[in-house]
Amino acid sequence: MKLKFNIKIYIILLIIFYIYLTICIYKYFCCNEKKENFIGFLELLSYSTKMDTKTYVTTKTDTKTDTKTDTKTNNKKIKKYIYISKTNNNSTIKYYFYNKNNEIYLITILNDSNKIVIKDTLNNIIGNYINKIYNKITIKVDFYTNNIILEYYNKFHSIKLELEDDDKVFYINKKNNNNYSIKLYTLNIGNIIYDNNNDIYKIIVIEDYKIYLNLFGIGFIMLLHY
Repeated sequence: MKLKFNIKIYIILLIIFYIYLTICIYKYFCCNEKKENFIGFLELLSYSTKMDTKTYVTTKTDTKTDTKTDTKTNNKKIKKYIYISKTNNNSTIKYYFYNKNNEIYLITILNDSNKIVIKDTLNNIIGNYINKIYNKITIKVDFYTNNIILEYYNKFHSIKLELEDDDKVFYINKKNNNNYSIKLYTLNIGNIIYDNNNDIYKIIVIEDYKIYLNLFGIGFIMLLHY
């Protein structure tokens, strides 16, 4: 008799527990004032999908864009950037390339004839001027397999740049207040912004074109010294 009585008590307690649990679940999922009631559950189901989405989406853009097309292109991509500063020493002008950690990794030197020499931080020459034919300049650098081809146009306010045997053609165009746009044909892929307080340029492009950041930096320097 005592055993049967204990079993009945356990059954009653178990029923009470399930009723309480049901009430708690109901209050959490059905009476919660938040708009996304099942967000915790959905996050577990779609974890891998959300991680992939985060790879391509940023919550803040580095710079304003000019057109609706540019905004749609840039806001959905992660930005990559480098910085460039300048020093003058008599007839020689030096430009220093900085990575995102503000470390110098490349130095370009221009003489009176705007012939460029590119060095690494150990003072090794890794790139130099080859020739100029009319408005077109050819530069050889070690970090690209093919030569860089630069061509001035728009009364020297813009420059076209590409790598030999590459199917991509880029343009750097001056906008205003020392700011420039970077385009792949007509598609805006980045900007060059001048920081007056630190006397430094920031070159920004979407991640798809990060391997061309040094190309844009060299082209931009040559645009400043046509």
